[in-house]
Amino acid sequence: MKNEVIDLFLGKTRQERIAGVREPTAYMRHSVSGRIGVGPDGLQENELGTARRLGRRSHAVYLLAQDHYLYFSQLLERQLPAGILSENVTYSGPDETRLRIGDTIRVGTALLRLVLPRVPCYKMAHFVGTGPGFPARFSASGKTGIYAAVVEEGEVWRQAPFVVESTCPENATIAELNHAITAFDLDPDTVERVLASPDLDPALGATIKERVLAFRPGIAVPSASGRIVSRHYAAPDVAVLDIEPASGAGAVAKPGQFITVGVETAGGDTHYRCYSLIDGPGAAAPYAPYRIAVRRECDSHNEPSVSALLNGPDVAGRPCRIYPPAGDFVLPERPDRPILFIAGGIGITPILMQIKALLAGDRPVPLSLHYICRDRSHAAFDDELAALAAADGRFSYRLHLTRPSPEHSIDGHISSGRPDIARIVAAAGVDIELFVCGPLGLIEAVRETHHAMGGDGDRLHFELFDVSGAQGTTAQPAPKAHVTIASHDVDGDWTPSRGPLLAWVETETGLRPPAACRSGLCRTCVAGLERGQVTYPSSVKAPPPDQVLLCCAQPTTSELVVNLPAGTPSGPRLEQQEKAHERQHVPSLD
Repeated sequence: MKNEVIDLFLGKTRQERIAGVREPTAYMRHSVSGRIGVGPDGLQENELGTARRLGRRSHAVYLLAQDHYLYFSQLLERQLPAGILSENVTYSGPDETRLRIGDTIRVGTALLRLVLPRVPCYKMAHFVGTGPGFPARFSASGKTGIYAAVVEEGEVWRQAPFVVESTCPENATIAELNHAITAFDLDPDTVERVLASPDLDPALGATIKERVLAFRPGIAVPSASGRIVSRHYAAPDVAVLDIEPASGAGAVAKPGQFITVGVETAGGDTHYRCYSLIDGPGAAAPYAPYRIAVRRECDSHNEPSVSALLNGPDVAGRPCRIYPPAGDFVLPERPDRPILFIAGGIGITPILMQIKALLAGDRPVPLSLHYICRDRSHAAFDDELAALAAADGRFSYRLHLTRPSPEHSIDGHISSGRPDIARIVAAAGVDIELFVCGPLGLIEAVRETHHAMGGDGDRLHFELFDVSGAQGTTAQPAPKAHVTIASHDVDGDWTPSRGPLLAWVETETGLRPPAACRSGLCRTCVAGLERGQVTYPSSVKAPPPDQVLLCCAQPTTSELVVNLPAGTPSGPRLEQQEKAHERQHVPSLD
């Protein structure tokens, strides 16, 4: 297939009721034929329903590869009509994994410069007809399409050539930029490439740095050198490695945290991945090595995985890079109530360190663990856990084997078959701390039961790494809530028909909190949560209890008190800010 324009779409602003609120939108676009002029603001007669804080000219033309429709149609198991993803130009040709920041593309006679990937808002779920988790899945797919600025005016038409005229290999790809803007688990190598891109918009660079400081502060500083000093196997597919920092003493790790490890490939590239600690430096042992467990994984797309490299030959003595411990899956400062742990597969790793720390501590709270594995040979650390339970009456331990091998006995602390998660959680009651780590299905099962029991959300702790298959809400919102914005001395009543809190704040109060999207990914809309509780789509990992993601949160309590970031503007100031940003050519994300 030739690299060419397949279809063209123009949008007209109209009023649409979305999540119970009428608002202007030009999301729905109609196909047009003939030669269409392209000016500084994009395709002639194309409208935008809402302002873009990056400036309209940075979002002048939205390009989408035609192959993406096949992907999303298969994902949703239905045929998507052309234009439903709101692009201006559907084309055949290179996608986000091959096109780079700052590339210039000749489309017809117009010349475009690629700026940024699309970060979808809540309107996408409304118009595509999906659950609220779809915008998050759209971003996570990397098949986002690309916004472009107009360098030279001209015309476009169906079957017009789509030609890359210039590219700079020093720039990151659009897919890598999308990762830096939206991903949960920021990869330091990718972030570094993006921030080093000579054609990266300064405002995007500032936003990425803010995300790093908020969610991966460890990678805001250069990584340190280290060395893998030993490796042994806790299971046929689980290697245990000790890593020593070159400086001698590593940063003290809280039980439940992870480190980011980088190893160099034969080609000279360094690849990074996060691994939960099963032991590490502490106040009593500052020179202890970082100890991680690595499950062997196959290479994907002919690219070497870090797990495969760490399971390769001659690992002992190999140099590596280390970012310090991070993560908020940690124990209470002073545990004062029983703790229930539920682990699935390799999810045992952070929990192992937590159990050992609690048993070695001076606060004898009762502990129980339910560990779920396929069979006995894959139950890494079972012997160690069984020994801990036998030596300390505070700790009860049960291993559940979902597909036990005939040669392995089922006795003592071992059960056969899938455990009844609802019964386990219900039996523990709500007056506990609950920690769960493992596959998404396990975490959702625990959360569903915990919420149904009326459990305190602050006492439910989980480690969630994969959102690709998740959608839907985790708890029912309150029928009505009185919301107070203490920071701005305003309040009002919220109902589910008003949608997420961000929509309510904007329409009810006229305030404009910072928000780059409403898919729950980029998290620029985080605000303080002073009182009350909220629920999120299951595709969104909740922030700490004292924070709220306005873009996708709904109250579950009748009273809610929040504090918006300092300097949050009111509605009438938005247009003034927009014009100021365009004059300065330093846009900020909406």
